[in-house]
Amino acid sequence: MATVQPVINWNHFAAYLVRAAQTPIMCIGKKLEHLRDDLYMVPRERKDCATLLRDERSTRQKHNNITRKRRLDLMRELVRTYDARSFNELYKRLSVQDTDDIYAEYGPTWKETAEHSISNYCKEIILEQETMTFEQILNSNHHSRTCRHPADTRLGEEWLDQLIQVNNINKRELLVCLTSVMNKLCTRKNAFVIEGPTTTGKTLFVKLVAENYVYGTVQRSGDHSQFFLMNLLNKTLALMEEPRITQLTVNDFKELLGGNPFDIHVKHQKDERLERLPVLITTNNPLTYYVMDADGKAIL
Repeated sequence: MATVQPVINWNHFAAYLVRAAQTPIMCIGKKLEHLRDDLYMVPRERKDCATLLRDERSTRQKHNNITRKRRLDLMRELVRTYDARSFNELYKRLSVQDTDDIYAEYGPTWKETAEHSISNYCKEIILEQETMTFEQILNSNHHSRTCRHPADTRLGEEWLDQLIQVNNINKRELLVCLTSVMNKLCTRKNAFVIEGPTTTGKTLFVKLVAENYVYGTVQRSGDHSQFFLMNLLNKTLALMEEPRITQLTVNDFKELLGGNPFDIHVKHQKDERLERLPVLITTNNPLTYYVMDADGKAIL
């Protein structure tokens, strides 16, 4: 089958004809004979008429691949340096000059590259944490991303002991219950709930734990949106502050707080399976305040 190739240089095309000729070339006149001999001397890499185009295309593709890989490595290093878990978090930590430099290097697609790098970074942390116990995760110092003095926790430990003592909490019982939930040791018990008055440090306490994980939050207005659990996908911990469990959402919360894998709705996508992940809850009112007694007993 014949092929069509563009002629980008007549000399190269003539060299190709001379090299590929199946019959002797008859030259009339010394000038043509001289040109023929010159064409025989053309270097091999320049003989085909389309070789230059093919080589340039191959070289350009290799250069583009190297550049793309280099840019991806650079973005990955930025995400790791700032320990960013979302695009907004990375954007806030970059200076104005950093943002300008990144835009000049990547162009308008830099956000897409950043989101890809952040997604992979979070996936790396999640895969690591899925094989670790609660104690190992705490000792890995993941809280250093928000702690000013991550190496010295002595003052923080003293303050936490005082907070527990002032609220008449049994420290040993608290740690045993928290550890069993975080390590998923209990059947049908998948949530650690702190109930009490406002301004008693409930949120602060659970945030100290949550910052060690890749965690997601749950919308309080779950009865107004069927996607209220979507943010828990690809996370290792769920954090809920003042959850509002109603008759419309009680069945989903039964599965979530019981540690059962179940399908949840995802916006603009098909339903996805939410695997078991620990749940930390803070609330001022009883957790089952808005549901019927029978459903409340099933949750508790």
